[in-house]
Amino acid sequence: VHSDSVRIFGVLDGHGSEGHLVSQFVNEELPGLLVRRPEFQRGNIEESIVQALLEVHEDLEGVTHMPYGKRLLDASLSGTTCAVLVLKDSRLYVGSVGDSRVVLGRSRGSKIVAEELVRDHKPDLADEYERILSSGGDVRVIPGDIASRIYVRGLHYPGLAMSRSLGDLEAHKVGCSAEAETCAVPVTPDMKFVVLASDGVWDFLTSQEVVALVSRYPRSEVETAAEALCREAYRRWNANGSIIDDITAIVVWL
Repeated sequence: VHSDSVRIFGVLDGHGSEGHLVSQFVNEELPGLLVRRPEFQRGNIEESIVQALLEVHEDLEGVTHMPYGKRLLDASLSGTTCAVLVLKDSRLYVGSVGDSRVVLGRSRGSKIVAEELVRDHKPDLADEYERILSSGGDVRVIPGDIASRIYVRGLHYPGLAMSRSLGDLEAHKVGCSAEAETCAVPVTPDMKFVVLASDGVWDFLTSQEVVALVSRYPRSEVETAAEALCREAYRRWNANGSIIDDITAIVVWL
């Protein structure tokens, strides 16, 4: 979304057999829900992000519970991350659920320094872990895997590798959350750009490596910078011999 007074950007990373449908649904529904929120109209952008994400999650639940022949998608075992950036009135507002990260590139002398604006929501974080356990879930790493995942206690599903998301209704029964964590930062001259990207970027590139790569390109080549970032992430996945994850990145100059 882009107008004279507000710009809204987002990255979604679907997972599960219908993750592409869930992320498409959120992509279509969220911008309108966000700008129509009364909190948004009052200037409380952080709260509007929180409430809009909760609302779209409820909509996913409603769609999933429709009669089979009329159901657009099933979000029981499929979901999406969501990282949102709103630029309004010389401030940037960020909200996120999941492990799609938002990183600010800030000038420090001759260097560009990475500043992570949201944390990755992983099940083994202390507060996330406690919420999951108190909701009847379990967090464990199964043999042959490296990721901590959410399971129903005593069972072997759903195995979600993040502690917050949209959709993933089975995981939400045992402590997964759709409540976004947010921050608001005044835009200052030392802020150069923001990078929003899926974990397909962050799994093999640090936040500092990402802002260093993007800073090689001038403002006029912002699309080239985003493409170069995705190519480098792809190269590292390929060199690691791994199945390549979805790679999505947006670069926003301030």
